[in-house]
Amino acid sequence: MPEARTDDGRSGTRSGAAAPYRWVVLANVAVTHAVALGVVWLAIPALAPVVSDDLGVSTTAALLPYAVINLVLLVGQVPAGVLGDRYPLRWVVGGGVLLAGVGTALRAVVPTFIGLLLTSLLTGAGMALANPNVIKAVTEWFPPGQLGLAQGVTISGYNVGAGLAGSLSAGILLAAVGDWPDVYLVYGVVCVLVGVVWVATVRNPTAAERPDYSGAAGAPAAVAEGTAESTRETLRAVFGRRNTYVAVALAVCAFYAVIGGLGVIPSWLEAAPVPVPAWYAGIPLYAGIVGALTLPPLSDRVGRKPVLYLGLVGNALALVAGGFVATIPALVVVLVTAGVFGGGLFAMLYVLPGELPGIGPARAGTMAGALLALGQLGGTIAPVVGGRVLDTAGLRPSVLVVGLPPLLGVLAIRALELDPEKVTPITGPADDSAAVPETDD
Repeated sequence: MPEARTDDGRSGTRSGAAAPYRWVVLANVAVTHAVALGVVWLAIPALAPVVSDDLGVSTTAALLPYAVINLVLLVGQVPAGVLGDRYPLRWVVGGGVLLAGVGTALRAVVPTFIGLLLTSLLTGAGMALANPNVIKAVTEWFPPGQLGLAQGVTISGYNVGAGLAGSLSAGILLAAVGDWPDVYLVYGVVCVLVGVVWVATVRNPTAAERPDYSGAAGAPAAVAEGTAESTRETLRAVFGRRNTYVAVALAVCAFYAVIGGLGVIPSWLEAAPVPVPAWYAGIPLYAGIVGALTLPPLSDRVGRKPVLYLGLVGNALALVAGGFVATIPALVVVLVTAGVFGGGLFAMLYVLPGELPGIGPARAGTMAGALLALGQLGGTIAPVVGGRVLDTAGLRPSVLVVGLPPLLGVLAIRALELDPEKVTPITGPADDSAAVPETDD
């Protein structure tokens, strides 16, 4: 019996057979995002002071492995997304998680500065394979009316993992295992186990199980092994629309505010007019879980654009307010507000690949790679700019240069085309006539 339409009137899956299993996929996605992205990545800054003391390098140098991963993600996520659109996600994501785990565990084998840099290349390559394609996995299994909720769970997994890495790496776990290489060994082994579970339990949907994304006009309905459109066709379909560049501009603004804000908040707290405990820097990260689990599901009901406006403006203004409060309670309110709106906004970037006309689940990997990789430029620039202005001009100018520029994203949201009938190509309509045949995986 066909599944009923969702509450907001948009179609669900063609068959109710996918309903229970899609939650298995989502559980895998959340755990994978928590471990292979959150824990593995955020353990590096958490352990940087310990690594610095042990290896006799500066704290800045100890953070270079983090920068190496950033660079690999910048150049690797678009090709990784194309791979996810062409080949089964069981192997693309699973292989990436296994590679990230092996790279992390190898830090215990070569616990040197050069070893950290080289193993970070492996870890970053694995993360690049996994990151855009967990977004695709969710898009392939969840119908539009549930996509906000599902992607909110996805990004919440990352927040939980990042929070655990920051809390445990240089504290309880370090004390339990004895040295920083052993912490990485533990994380690497756990990551490998998560990859094994992914390979054993996750598959692409069959034709009967795929959600109905008929609203994403021009997108082929399915990609199965051996039947995917060519890389050239995928890239032309994704990058041959102005809408893609509007979405990328929005992603840059969102990364600038959310990721950039998280990067500079610790320095802002040190410069605050009242003494602030260092652990307050983690408040936005945990509050982001609330935002990710509330704002995207709200967008399933009221539409994507209103929630994008709400998340972007709310996060930006909260960041600005942080430079003008003078009491601890007010500062906590600001940090929580920034986290809630920032977490919701970031999760909405995960929703977009499935919502953009001409993209749909079949091209979601490539689009997600573009949004994550190019958006990361904003997240890289903002902490540098914010930190430099803080050093030279003080707290309030610093919050202004981080909080106000993302408001330009309002223009991108306004220009974003979510109606399939009104998408503007760059040089003419993309040739989507060769839709991929719907065959079972």
